[in-house]
Amino acid sequence: LSCIMFDIDHFKAVNDNHGHSVGDDVICFMADVLNLECRDDDLVCRYGGEEFCIILPELDMDDAAAVAGRLCEKIRETSGVHFKGRLTITVSAGVATQTSEHLISMDVVNQADTALYAAKEAGRDRYVRWEEVESKELAIALDSDSALTRRIATTQMPAMMTTGVYDLPPKDIQRLRDRVAQLEAAIAGQDVEMDDHGAFDDLTGLPNRFLFYDRLSELLKRSERQDLSFAVLFLDIDMYGHVKDTLGSEAGDHLLVTILGRMTAALRNSDIVAYVGGGSRPARLSRLSSDEFGIALTDLKDPESIPWILQRLFSCLDEPVEIEGQEIYANCCIGIGVFPGDGRDVKTLVRHASTARSHAKDRIGQNKFMFYTEEMNHLASQQIRLDAQMRHAVEADQFMLAYQPKIDLATGKITAMEALIRWQHPEMGLVRPTEFIPIAEKTGFIVKLGAWVLRNACVQAKEWIDDGLSDIRIAVNVSMVQLASETFIEELLTILEETGVEPRNLELEITETAVMEDVEIAARQLQGLRSSGVYISIDDFGTGYSSLAYLKSFAFDYLKIDSTFVADMERDINDTALVAAVIAMAHRLGLSVVAEGVETEAQLDHLRHLQCDEVQGYLLSKPVDSEKAKAMLFSDTPLLAPIDEETEEKRRSESADEDEVDQVLQISP
Repeated sequence: LSCIMFDIDHFKAVNDNHGHSVGDDVICFMADVLNLECRDDDLVCRYGGEEFCIILPELDMDDAAAVAGRLCEKIRETSGVHFKGRLTITVSAGVATQTSEHLISMDVVNQADTALYAAKEAGRDRYVRWEEVESKELAIALDSDSALTRRIATTQMPAMMTTGVYDLPPKDIQRLRDRVAQLEAAIAGQDVEMDDHGAFDDLTGLPNRFLFYDRLSELLKRSERQDLSFAVLFLDIDMYGHVKDTLGSEAGDHLLVTILGRMTAALRNSDIVAYVGGGSRPARLSRLSSDEFGIALTDLKDPESIPWILQRLFSCLDEPVEIEGQEIYANCCIGIGVFPGDGRDVKTLVRHASTARSHAKDRIGQNKFMFYTEEMNHLASQQIRLDAQMRHAVEADQFMLAYQPKIDLATGKITAMEALIRWQHPEMGLVRPTEFIPIAEKTGFIVKLGAWVLRNACVQAKEWIDDGLSDIRIAVNVSMVQLASETFIEELLTILEETGVEPRNLELEITETAVMEDVEIAARQLQGLRSSGVYISIDDFGTGYSSLAYLKSFAFDYLKIDSTFVADMERDINDTALVAAVIAMAHRLGLSVVAEGVETEAQLDHLRHLQCDEVQGYLLSKPVDSEKAKAMLFSDTPLLAPIDEETEEKRRSESADEDEVDQVLQISP
């Protein structure tokens, strides 16, 4: 009996770069390949997250290793076809064989799992035999503090039950022992009726406390290996007991099932604990007791994203549940523990999340939450408070626009004004965009806020155009949330028509990270925008994915070099070389280049020498109000002296010749 453990390489990067829907597709693709390529008697299962396990009856180590190699190659080759060249999926694998009748099956799985992580430590996209690890032939090359040497063998399930790891009551332990006996009998080939009833709640069909804790245990191991964070949420529905007592059990159950259905839809695909209904329906919550539920938020980039998931859960309670002709509004209370800061084992995390929920229940008000750490409580409360205040700020006329000019280096004239939003808060004063724009994006309010910016910027541009500046461009930043909206182009054209601004007078700035968040949507929307006649600028170039492929494929007019590269040109020759290569590349692709964040004369001289097209920064002008912007536009004195022909010719002669530029452009990304 042999076992192969597989792990999809760089799976977190797939989710981060392409979104969780693509990550789900990768998981399904992996499962399809393994099922198609394996024999009927082989057992293929998803072991957890991006890990898969195959049990191969009657194969020795050599045969199993050959299978592992063939599957690794098959996955790599067919992924390019499946994902149409956008992704090449590789996997790492560990192989182990049951060589003794005294070796239990779980030991074989653990050996294959350890070999898998040896493969990942050795460079990924390969397989490693357990015997190589056992003989220490591979371990010599590994750091003594590596993940492999820190790895601890998994104990058997019955042992975990009796050591208090899960804190289960005796009746649950006995039920699980019965379940283990069923599984062992089924593996032995006996005709046993399998019953999942004991693992799931009767009323809701949700996983029970044991399955939830088991999921947390797997999450903890994976998060330690991959340096990820995850959160444990303990939640209760306050009105459940009250409704049961006053309207009866059926009414209480109806309330509970309705609310939980809404919350399940509000959570992410990655937060699945188990599949129910024969594997057809994902369960993202677990029922831990009568009115207590558990949620595991996985693969968190940072804990600051948790408040927005909390808001989605609370929004599920905005609408009432109708029971016997009455509208019932439910409340909930949530406690949060975050790995690794609030605990490095399941028991500690669960205890801290439960403690946080108990403290939250003592607070006054509806839909209360509390993090175990006071720092996260303060941050989350501030974010949610800002979100609520921001929604009223539009009607209260607290937002305003400032304008920063873009200047043509050759003529010294202003070519465009970038509209930048500012929030004059009645209590906090001027709130920086870096504080409220991320909140607006995560809650979706950026769609309304972005429409406000776009309309007001176009109204201002129309005034300047009517005063005689027919060639001026107004530049507006657009987020991926706006770009992904199916009605965005239609709404944009409506604003242009209603304000009387021509498309050629509008420039939309979109960050490269926003473009790569969903390539297909971005490509479709950018093509539609370009067809409408507006200009498109790729913003903050160099800080995200910096893929040359999307510069070739997408419809851009301008490329903005991020200020971090401009700032270091005086001190770092590598940054100067990067800026030079980007400018040369953009010009070959027919793009104009704008350098932002210009603050010194030396930076300006460098950019002139490198033949940058336009510049923007505090050296020339900070963002100003509309009156000062108008004065700049109509001033007879340019902000920047134009370059005379003699100087321009000298700079051209000092630039790299065509062959040198070609060599730069031929470097593979």
